[in-house]
Amino acid sequence: MTSAAVRVADPVAEAAAAAPDALAIVDGDRRLTWRAVDAAATAAAGRLRAAGVGPGSRLAVVVGPSAAFVVLVHAARRAGAVLVPLAPRSTVAELKWSIAHARPQLLLHDRQRAGLAAEAVAASRAPDVVPGALDAIVPPDLAASAPVAGAPVAGAAVEGAAAVAVDPAAPATILYTSGTTGRPK
Repeated sequence: MTSAAVRVADPVAEAAAAAPDALAIVDGDRRLTWRAVDAAATAAAGRLRAAGVGPGSRLAVVVGPSAAFVVLVHAARRAGAVLVPLAPRSTVAELKWSIAHARPQLLLHDRQRAGLAAEAVAASRAPDVVPGALDAIVPPDLAASAPVAGAPVAGAAVEGAAAVAVDPAAPATILYTSGTTGRPK
């Protein structure tokens, strides 16, 4: 039996509609309302789509904890992508294995892990995987209306992104656990 595509609830959009000025995220000194998170997720979903990430695309990400990561989680869902969060303390060998296993279309990284991501993509010999800066998708100020200058994600232009219909049986996230026997599960 196959599942028909349906629109699924979007908790960020619902919270933004119900309490737009309520506090949603605290990240250091930064305080973000539900309205700001909703707008940033919509803009980031548009940037993902402009970069060729859409329904069923796998989107790997190796970043530290941040408001930008939270926004990306919701943007990926709005774009219909399968999110593949990778441990930010991973080694090149661990990332290489995960990239080969998950086969993402795009590997986003933060500034601290740019070299690690590039090295892991090169080591994986996965020609279809493109490394890109998280800042190109979720700008540091979360409200920028233009792509970050020099961002390595080709075609990452700003455009709005409406929620997509998704197959409720389709994967939304691939989450690797720590590998007690050597490889992640």
